[in-house]
Amino acid sequence: MIRSIHFLLLLVSLTFGPAAAQAKEAAPLAARTIVERAFAAAGGDAWRYPGTIWLYGRYLDFKGGGTKPVVYEPYELYRVQPRDHPNGHQADGKIRVSAYKDGKPT
Repeated sequence: MIRSIHFLLLLVSLTFGPAAAQAKEAAPLAARTIVERAFAAAGGDAWRYPGTIWLYGRYLDFKGGGTKPVVYEPYELYRVQPRDHPNGHQADGKIRVSAYKDGKPT
């Protein structure tokens, strides 16, 4: 009987304890604060002005709109652009692609 009471108390404290603590700490955030936190979490200036991007993996090319892809693996893409570039996520800059199909470079 005592064990079941201890278990019930533990279950209640685990269920309602964290929620009550969060309710006390939660305060409304200003839009600016939310955006600043999201920007920092995404990498800050490194996200805003990426100097180098490296993508690695498998590339599937559906040539001519077909349903069976041509597979390039491994596939690597490097992109470098100047730091003062006005838009860090625009598709330009110096690009190098390394792609292999059936174990041979293409």
